[in-house]
Amino acid sequence: AAIGVAHATSNYDKRSWSNAFNCLSLLWLLLRAVFWTLTIASTARWRAGLFYFLYWLPDPIMFASFMLVPIFFATTTSRGGKNAWERLRYLYVLCVIFVVVLMVLWASV
Repeated sequence: AAIGVAHATSNYDKRSWSNAFNCLSLLWLLLRAVFWTLTIASTARWRAGLFYFLYWLPDPIMFASFMLVPIFFATTTSRGGKNAWERLRYLYVLCVIFVVVLMVLWASV
C-alpha cells in the first residue's frame, strides 16, 4: 500500500511500467486473499465455477505482471523506444489472453 501511495503522490506517469506492475500485483494479492479467506473461514460448499475462478485466475495475472519486466527492458534498450512498445503490445496482449484461455480450459477439464 505504501508503494501505491508513494507512486500516486509523486510525479510519475500514471501509465508507467511500475504502475501497471503494481496494479497487477495488487489484483493478484486481492484475489489470493479472497480465495484463502473464503477457503479457511467459509463452511459453505463452493460452486465449482467460483472455486476455479478464484483458484486459477491469479496465475495469468501473475504471468502478465512478470511479463511486463522483459517487455520494459526490451523497449528501454531497443533503438525503437516507444515504437518497440507499439509492436510488442499486441504480442503481450495475445500472450496474456492465451494463458487465460489455457487456464480456463484446464480448469474446465
